[in-house]
Amino acid sequence: SLDPDNDYALLNTYVPDGGVNPSGLGLKVEESTGHVHATISTFSAFDNGGYAKYDLQDDTGTAVLAETYNMTCTINGTSGCGLANDVIVTDEGVAYLTDSSNGRIFMVENGAMEEVNISDPTLLDWVDPTFPFGSNGLVMTEEGTLLVANSGAGTLVRIDPETGDAMNVEIEGESGGGDGLLYANKRVYIITGTTIYILESSDDWMTANSLGSIDIDKSADGESAATGAFGPMDENGDPIAIYVTYVRFGDLFGDGPNEDPSTLG
Repeated sequence: SLDPDNDYALLNTYVPDGGVNPSGLGLKVEESTGHVHATISTFSAFDNGGYAKYDLQDDTGTAVLAETYNMTCTINGTSGCGLANDVIVTDEGVAYLTDSSNGRIFMVENGAMEEVNISDPTLLDWVDPTFPFGSNGLVMTEEGTLLVANSGAGTLVRIDPETGDAMNVEIEGESGGGDGLLYANKRVYIITGTTIYILESSDDWMTANSLGSIDIDKSADGESAATGAFGPMDENGDPIAIYVTYVRFGDLFGDGPNEDPSTLG
């Protein structure tokens, strides 16, 4: 419920089928309706992915769990299969979310979840068995094009959600494999573990040019930048500030000083 002194809400976590100690990974607020969209997974097992939508009741100050969905596994038909990661919501209330462990995109619309079939699914696959992350952060442009970061491959993938046509964006200049993505004023901000790369495109993201980068390296502290959000914007629609969250992957995977995932920074 909402705390009138601190103005925050605590959401009861939805646990996908078979999930244990789930982690909320993606979170977006649909400002026109007050809905909160969240992705939930058993992060340590890269499995049991799900999605939940909450209704914020302004008159009572509570958040009501309105809809829940489990990712389906195309391999064995079971539910809750996949690492549900980032989520975005269109102006029409359609949600798109990434499955990082299986390299997939899902769409939630009109009370149903379905996988988005793309022309080349390998573009979203993870390529390194020691780093099983494929499709990760995603954004949508004004033209309705999906842009997805493939963390393992170090690429930015362009997807037409209507046709499923997919391709790697050809990037001129410095870039990197992103975790989170941000989008504003026809520019993409790729958040990697140590750097934010800023890209722009003049051809609806068939190609892109790098405008430079921002150093956010905290690896000396064992922390990796994961995702972020814009702060205030200037009169041109560009961010004045970017807020970044960090995670201690060494803690999470047991090779750091603390094996308890609850200590993530």
